[in-house]
Amino acid sequence: MEEWIQMPQTKLVTPIGKAEYAHVHTPDTRFNSDGVWSIALRLPASSDEAKTLMEVMDEGVQEASKQFKEKKVANPPYKEDGDDILFRFKQKSIIRSRSGEEWSTTVNVVDSKLNQIPKSIAVGNGSKVRVSYTLRPYKSINGAGIAADLSGVQVIELVEYNPNQNEFSEADGFTASEIPTNEKENFKVEETEDEDF
Repeated sequence: MEEWIQMPQTKLVTPIGKAEYAHVHTPDTRFNSDGVWSIALRLPASSDEAKTLMEVMDEGVQEASKQFKEKKVANPPYKEDGDDILFRFKQKSIIRSRSGEEWSTTVNVVDSKLNQIPKSIAVGNGSKVRVSYTLRPYKSINGAGIAADLSGVQVIELVEYNPNQNEFSEADGFTASEIPTNEKENFKVEETEDEDF
């Protein structure tokens, strides 16, 4: 079980980066039935912005280690991904206290002029965003660490997520019309009454 230390919450804001895996209007329920708000922020590893943000998070991990008097430390909430660093921000959509109280959380999602973005607009991969978050120290079996709790997203340039969008676009090259008609195969699915599939 994780231990938490209650600390004054200072909201921090990231530099502008590219959004990935954004669940800011509808929480992700794949691994938690209550749902988790989340977003990943991609920054070039060689950039000053990435280096500064890594330093902030690394310092948070070291501070958690001191507070819990724990030598073992957990991984910070970022990882290398090719030539980039992917920073992870999350927040449970429902928080339960030890006394049994519970409350819902939301993520403040605004545009470049601070107008609320409707829930019907899904923030897609590649959107340019800034993330508002707080660092929360914890201690678990993995050691002392920090969680980067998501509180808001400012969308500077929107790439709207569309689940029906074709991932391909037309390109020069081979077309099926080049195959002579007599060489094309016609496939027929034979149905049998005894099979379920």
